[in-house]
Amino acid sequence: VENLVCTSDERIEQWTAFKTWLDEHGPFDVIIDAANVGYFNQNFEGGGFNYPQIQTVLKAYQDKGQKPLIVLHKRRTKDHQVPEPYRAMVQQWKHDNVMFNCQYGNNDDWYEHDEVVRDLYWLYAAVKLSGRTLVVSNDEMRDHHFQMIHNQDFHRWKERHLVHYEVRGHKLDLHEPSVYSMRSQHLESGSWHFPSTASSDWLVFHRRRSSVRDVAAP
Repeated sequence: VENLVCTSDERIEQWTAFKTWLDEHGPFDVIIDAANVGYFNQNFEGGGFNYPQIQTVLKAYQDKGQKPLIVLHKRRTKDHQVPEPYRAMVQQWKHDNVMFNCQYGNNDDWYEHDEVVRDLYWLYAAVKLSGRTLVVSNDEMRDHHFQMIHNQDFHRWKERHLVHYEVRGHKLDLHEPSVYSMRSQHLESGSWHFPSTASSDWLVFHRRRSSVRDVAAP
């Protein structure tokens, strides 16, 4: 991840500042991909970046006694970007140290590059904190920058840490991953457990125990 972000001296300086900030204000239980949440279900006439949706996710985890972190690009916190009714809310995020803002880029393709960097910032935060740290995002991480780090371990990490969601106004549905890996499991007793693709049930196969009759000579 660091090799993808640190492409210039300025990027290295910003990355170092981010890691220092994370050490000072963490650890966090939940990382919120705020760009993904803010744009959720906004593909209609008059739709736009929805700051209250981010607040809804933030409050849901705070109400559960967990410590969430909003990762959002700095340009999304400027007054000309934030509608007036939500400016105080965004300032409160800053004041409470529940939001980290990725900085602007300096190259010609700044928009695309900044979107890549933002994603890698929240990914690094989640991986660094490890444990049961969750990431709230409907992004399946199939873009070109994620393809660089796709491997079996990354797929397993997604299964255990990625939270999908649906938000309608103040109604929020969070689909958190199971505490158990949804992969076939082999126990020391010799039994196999296979997850179902249609439900939360598991199919269990037990090894047949040998008996005197099974092994006796005819």
